[in-house]
Amino acid sequence: NGKWSPLVEFDEKITDTKLESHFFLNEKEDRILFAHRKKSDTKDLDIFQSIKDPSSGAWSTPVHITSNINSDEDEDYPFLSADEKTLYFSSKGHGSIGGFDIFKSELNEATNSWSEPVMLQYPINTPDDDIQFKIDEELNSGYFVSNRFESKGRYDIFFFHEADKVFVEGKVLDGN
Repeated sequence: NGKWSPLVEFDEKITDTKLESHFFLNEKEDRILFAHRKKSDTKDLDIFQSIKDPSSGAWSTPVHITSNINSDEDEDYPFLSADEKTLYFSSKGHGSIGGFDIFKSELNEATNSWSEPVMLQYPINTPDDDIQFKIDEELNSGYFVSNRFESKGRYDIFFFHEADKVFVEGKVLDGN
């Protein structure tokens, strides 16, 4: 009726000391990925997930998404593709070229495991912080945030899209 519903706490299993940084809630609202510190005295953010039980509506106790996604450095800003088969996240580990870089991992449905993270290439990643990657359902355009040298502010939003490529085949002859 054009009005917002009253605020409701998400779920105490997740919000009580767990959700410390950025999160991703999927379209069906039955999976949340978020960054959390393993220990309160460390700077090491890891990505955790919680799954909603369809029958009870209760959220599972948060667990590490998988051991090969989390490194000894910070992982944050999780994002799942629309089909939930590609995980994008930012990390200071995994061979980052400086600050946070954006990585992707593919789901192996047969083993229900995530592949080793692969760093996205330039112009997405730079020696600066590259974070908050989002891509559309067709996987051909999206946004990310960076504080790279050519930024206009402290952190700017960058748009990207797949460009059409034209291949030309033939011979070049000297007109003389």
